[in-house]
Amino acid sequence: MSNIRSDHSGQYKCKARNKCGERESEAVMLNVMYSPRNVVASISSSGVIVEGDSVNLTCSSESNPPVHIYSWFKENQTSSVGSGNIYIISNIRSDHSGQYKCKAGNKHGEKYSDSVTLNVFYPPRNISASISSSGVIEEGDSVNLTCISESNPPVHIYSWFKETQTSSVGSGQMFSISNFNSSLSGWFYCVAQNEVGSQRSAAVSLTVKGGNVLYAVAGVAALCGGLIFILIVVFVWKSKHRLDDIRHKQDDIYSTVTAKVSETESRDPEEIHYATVHHLRVKDMKTSEETEDIYENSTVQQHDAAERSDVQMMEDQYVIYSFVKVK
Repeated sequence: MSNIRSDHSGQYKCKARNKCGERESEAVMLNVMYSPRNVVASISSSGVIVEGDSVNLTCSSESNPPVHIYSWFKENQTSSVGSGNIYIISNIRSDHSGQYKCKAGNKHGEKYSDSVTLNVFYPPRNISASISSSGVIEEGDSVNLTCISESNPPVHIYSWFKETQTSSVGSGQMFSISNFNSSLSGWFYCVAQNEVGSQRSAAVSLTVKGGNVLYAVAGVAALCGGLIFILIVVFVWKSKHRLDDIRHKQDDIYSTVTAKVSETESRDPEEIHYATVHHLRVKDMKTSEETEDIYENSTVQQHDAAERSDVQMMEDQYVIYSFVKVK
């Protein structure tokens, strides 16, 4: 048998015959060894593979003796990513996508399989909305909004929304707005969708030239109004507190004057000296230090005894009385 092949393997026997008869020999086994062949890699999944799934890659071959080592390789990588005739990928990710092949080896040799494609589907991600305008948007301009995303399979529906509205305002990867005006100003975002899922982008602002200035002026005006209100509240509180202190001091002075006058009613009018009475309005109120100076510098003058009743009848709460000195 020349150039023996694996299909020559099997049991063989011979038969001898002469004129007296024939007889067969016992069978002998011919076992032809060979390296792996018909090496095939396959993916054990009948449906769509989505991120998070688990996938089995299987390697099959023919050889004699049987294969004793299986190795798995991804695309053009020289180092293996797994071993065994079944390679299991748990919680699969999009970066697992690619071409895979296996290598089967025995003591007579080794062989690679053809590549199989592992295609991992995932919903849209890395979505961004951009304005295709290099300058400032003015009244009457046309504006194009573009939505960019990454997904597998590709996005088949793009929808555009305005932050203040629940229904879409447009569709398509590029959304055009003609004759743009201030009433259309606002924040816009896009939603990308494929058969696996959907995701939205961050919002971008569309504002007519001058709109930002108006918003800035409004913000400054609101801030100034708030500061003015706070200052008014603080001023009113301090004024009330100051007025209460002056009233308490006036009550003490008035009580002292009343007591002194009552004590001297029985004395000779010529022996009594009265201090000058100063009438002050609220706007003329001084600090407590200035008020004490008024008390100290008041000139004592002699008055007719008949004026005592007039002093006692003073009802103006803003009258400051100095003390009465009796000889």
